[in-house]
Amino acid sequence: MHIDLNIVSILFRGAIFFLFAYKVYQNFIKDKLRAYLHTELQNERNEQIELVEKDTLLLSTRKRLEGQLNQQKQVFTTLEKKYAHFVFLEQQAAAEQEKMIQIRIHTIKQKRELQQKNLATLVALRLAVPEAIEAAKHELMQEYNESRSRNVLNEYLKKMA
Repeated sequence: MHIDLNIVSILFRGAIFFLFAYKVYQNFIKDKLRAYLHTELQNERNEQIELVEKDTLLLSTRKRLEGQLNQQKQVFTTLEKKYAHFVFLEQQAAAEQEKMIQIRIHTIKQKRELQQKNLATLVALRLAVPEAIEAAKHELMQEYNESRSRNVLNEYLKKMA
């Protein structure tokens, strides 16, 4: 079998092959590929839209969380200041209470000293009064007669009681 291959027949066969390939491309590949690529492109767009939505959601969540964090920092700072002020007031109150206790102790000591002086004076008076009464009786008896001195002495004793 002999195949006659000249340039025109090769060109003719090549042209027919390219036309056939082009027609196959148009019918099969172009339509199927276009539909496939369109589907893939749509899926890719949907994925991109989802990613953009997720990114937007993440950014808004991040901003919200940063805002909450800043707010919590402010609240914490405020609480720290309030606690420091509370501690300061408690220390002042404790110091004031200690000062009041020391003043009360000093007042009680002064009262105790005064009571001890008064007690000593009272004891001295209790010891001195009977002696003074006896001395007064003796003196009045010497100055006045016995009945008159007893009356004056009784008057003085009533006044003292």
